Amino acid sequence: MTNIKKKDTKDFGQVFRERLIKQLDHDIKLNEGQEIKLRRNLIDIKLTKSNNDKKILGTINHHVENLKYNNFQDGIENWDEVYVTGLLNGYLVRTKILHDRQKRRDFFRPIEIMEELIK
Repeated sequence: MTNIKKKDTKDFGQVFRERLIKQLDHDIKLNEGQEIKLRRNLIDIKLTKSNNDKKILGTINHHVENLKYNNFQDGIENWDEVYVTGLLNGYLVRTKILHDRQKRRDFFRPIEIMEELIK
């Protein structure tokens, strides 16, 4: 998520849930049943402390570089945040996850994983 203001952190769970649903609808075109199910399953989102995983920090830095490469340097207040996040969701991310019936993958596109989870 980009362009989060301090006032948004008061009810971050609600802000995150609405933004996630909006992003998924943009990226994979949710149908009404999928949106209802997501809203029900995401009812209890809470903030927690980060574990300062260096791989995640590396991914964030890589995304910053991708944004610079795509000329999104003029300030986040001017971004179409759903469009920009959609671009980032299409980039390969390195991590170890179980996928396709417990096969391990080192790289994935977040949008592909979300699409599989939604279906």
